[in-house]
Amino acid sequence: MFPSPDKIIGNREELLTAYINQINKLETGSFPPKSDNIFRFCSYNVKYFKFQQYGSNEIKLFIDAINPDACSLIEYDIAHDRAFKHITSAHDSVLFEQLPGYGIFTMYNTLNADTITTQPLVEKIHGSKYSLYILNKMRILSHDRYGDMSELRGFTHMVITCNLININILSVHLDVYDETGNIRLQEIKEVYEYIIQHSLRNVLILGDFNEWDLKKTDATYHDSLIDFRERTGLDHFSTKAHDFLKDRHFLNVFHMKGKNPKFSCWSGKLVDFCYLFKDTWDNLLEIVDIHMPFVPYSDHLPIIVDIKSNA
Repeated sequence: MFPSPDKIIGNREELLTAYINQINKLETGSFPPKSDNIFRFCSYNVKYFKFQQYGSNEIKLFIDAINPDACSLIEYDIAHDRAFKHITSAHDSVLFEQLPGYGIFTMYNTLNADTITTQPLVEKIHGSKYSLYILNKMRILSHDRYGDMSELRGFTHMVITCNLININILSVHLDVYDETGNIRLQEIKEVYEYIIQHSLRNVLILGDFNEWDLKKTDATYHDSLIDFRERTGLDHFSTKAHDFLKDRHFLNVFHMKGKNPKFSCWSGKLVDFCYLFKDTWDNLLEIVDIHMPFVPYSDHLPIIVDIKSNA
């Protein structure tokens, strides 16, 4: 179901060409339908809306096709946006700006302004429908402006409620520059501290981790490590963000559903993930399915997660 990448070692141009060719061959022709009782969320690194011949219009057509209730567009860039720009000032969208006009853009597809409240942790009942009841952007302050682009660091926090059950969705775009993984670890620690300090329940963390979780038993481990050492001069690549979450009882949602994607971006690495915080997850909430379709509109693949409340 999830093939291995055609190429994992080489320069950026070689890896990108291999990725494009493979995705074009594998392109997903249809997407799973969404029933009325499902809440669907999509996380997608959209590469500034500048990838090959594709842009924001093609991304919008894809979003319309999968029909999510909400989504986060990572590496959103308003300068190249022709399809979503009218939403950016709406009450049901938020942009965490890593740079001016660029960052994590999270939006909820609702036309009813009454479904949002500015008061966190106040329950709102909307029958059997899922509804947005808070949408925030949070800045991580301890290591702003790290890396070549001097980006701010943070995440968006969306709370969805149904039948008195809140679902907290945190969309992240972790550091790509520090090959030791220490910056990513600091970021994910601060996200975790935010969860604990606010006593958040039913938490999903998903997005672009910029870190793969490769184990020694993986068939590509040896070659990947040789390539990493030659490229960075470091002895080991980092899995620190993943190890931190797992040690605190976060579960990989793909693995929960018996799925094992092999890669999610141009480098042939799996860097896009979805984690569930097991300790506070309500038994009445069900992860129905999770998907990573092969679509060619960016140098990353999207994540689509379907959730159902049985309350």
